[in-house]
Amino acid sequence: MAKEDRSGARSVQSLPDLASSLFSLILSLRGSSAYGSEADLRGRINEYLERIEKEGREAGIAREDLEAVKYPLIAFIDETILNSDWDGRERWRERPLQLDHYGEVVAG
Repeated sequence: MAKEDRSGARSVQSLPDLASSLFSLILSLRGSSAYGSEADLRGRINEYLERIEKEGREAGIAREDLEAVKYPLIAFIDETILNSDWDGRERWRERPLQLDHYGEVVAG
């Protein structure tokens, strides 16, 4: 679990701490089909992924470990969206996050 330092800032303790906000977003997506625009959704997700990378590097987590956690998260997001009732899911199918981030579509 993340702890607060004396300044009130949260310090990351582990990869699960880093991914917890993104997991919350994924779970909220599973319970709704009102995702907003595709651009807004991609932007929100990419902000979470960038935060995981930035805070992970600051916490001294190896790049390989950060990638190892990001890949299944991206696959889980794609799978969640592609199995939803969201109007934009067919556009997402044409360009899933996995394709944006890894140049391939093999998971999901």
